[in-house]
Amino acid sequence: MPAQDLEVAVSVYDGVSTLSATAAIWQLPRLRPASWQDVEVLNEGFWDLVDAASAGEVVDDKLALLTDQVKRLEYEELLGFQRCLGEAHAELDNAGLYGAATALMGLVSDDVFESVRSWVILHGRAAATRVLEDPDSLADLGLTDEDEIGASESLVFVADQVHEERFGVPLTGRHPDLDFLVNHEPSAGGLPSARVLKQLYPRCSAVKRWRLPGWPFRR
Repeated sequence: MPAQDLEVAVSVYDGVSTLSATAAIWQLPRLRPASWQDVEVLNEGFWDLVDAASAGEVVDDKLALLTDQVKRLEYEELLGFQRCLGEAHAELDNAGLYGAATALMGLVSDDVFESVRSWVILHGRAAATRVLEDPDSLADLGLTDEDEIGASESLVFVADQVHEERFGVPLTGRHPDLDFLVNHEPSAGGLPSARVLKQLYPRCSAVKRWRLPGWPFRR
């Protein structure tokens, strides 16, 4: 990185005015650290942060713990966090989990399914892996309050907010290629009948369903 760019980065971190920080960020290079070439190392770092935050009792606690850790990341690491979050979301965006979420809560919209994926991620790597291997294990995560799903929506904005606090612009404003909510095409499609869902996802179907506005159960 050229010396002048280093000076810009340091001046921003040292707390220049909001106006100066906003102007300075556009001079920062689009950093791609060597560690990004090692997907396994990057992924391990991402899940280490999420696993530590998963100790929170409720979603708000998990998000607070995670945000505190993300605020300590270097610039390159912050970009890596956002990239890994997008990849985790994309991996969970599959027909199996969509069907399990429907059996658990009722027919879910794209926005609600996005929040379901965030909710799963906030439970940590082991939970996300189990859900990928057995979508019906979604029932084992212990959903007792539908508001926890809604609160999980904030996960996708953690890196954006941290970046904006530092530089005056959201991370995805500077790096639109990392805006996975815009760039990723949802894969969930049609669903089988409620009878088939009960056969495919018996544990999720056995859990109490919340009849929420906009979440009608498919008969």
